[in-house]
Amino acid sequence: MQQHWNKEGISIASEHDVIMMIYGAVPEARHFEALQHVEEEVLAKNAHGMTIFNLMTRPSKMLGIGSEARTLAMSLGRRMASRTNVIANVVEGDGFFAATCRSLLASIAMLGAQPFPQKTFSSRGEGADWIVPLHNTKSPHKFTEHAWRALFEDVWMEFTLVHGK
Repeated sequence: MQQHWNKEGISIASEHDVIMMIYGAVPEARHFEALQHVEEEVLAKNAHGMTIFNLMTRPSKMLGIGSEARTLAMSLGRRMASRTNVIANVVEGDGFFAATCRSLLASIAMLGAQPFPQKTFSSRGEGADWIVPLHNTKSPHKFTEHAWRALFEDVWMEFTLVHGK
């Protein structure tokens, strides 16, 4: 697992054609610029496309995303859509903010009519169970659910060492 960014409450890591992001803070435009570089690097090595696994650990912070970051994220999503195989979004937590964030992500996915499967979950395990078979149909880099979870745990450990839980 290559760690590309792990500061300011945001982590971006990749392994083969998989990009994993952890949002523990409100993402800003520079975080999406860093993600763009990682996506370009991953796609340069993987003509078949990429798989993205996002984890939002503090959903109440995600609702505070600024217009510049939101615009950049939407632009990046449109540019990379044809090269994206599957996206799983995990919004951890119970209560109003977590439910609202999950609803917003699901609505954006539905309205965006992306050419790839995308789904939002409340737990990492649910997201992993859903994404692994879809990833394995598109990628030469196969994962078992156990290997996927181990990969994510590596990213999570790096994140918590820097940012705490």
